[in-house]
Amino acid sequence: MGQTSSIALMLEHGINPRVIQFLAGWTSLRMLERYGHVRDTEVRRAVTANADRLNAAATKTATAEKTAAANSEK
Repeated sequence: MGQTSSIALMLEHGINPRVIQFLAGWTSLRMLERYGHVRDTEVRRAVTANADRLNAAATKTATAEKTAAANSEK
C-alpha cells in the first residue's frame, strides 16, 4: 500500500490530521492536501451521516413546535 492510500485510510478512519502529519514526517499540514485524497465512499458516508443528523434535528424541531403550539392552546 502506497503513502497516498495509507493517508486516505487514516483520514477515513478519523485519525487526527496532526497525528497523520507526525506519522508521515511532514513539517506542514499542507502535505495533507497533496496526499490526502478523498474517496467517493467517504463522501457518500459523510453526506449520509449529515442527512441523518439533519433529519433527526428537523424531527425534534417539528415535535417541539407541535408541543409548544399544543401547550399555548391550553
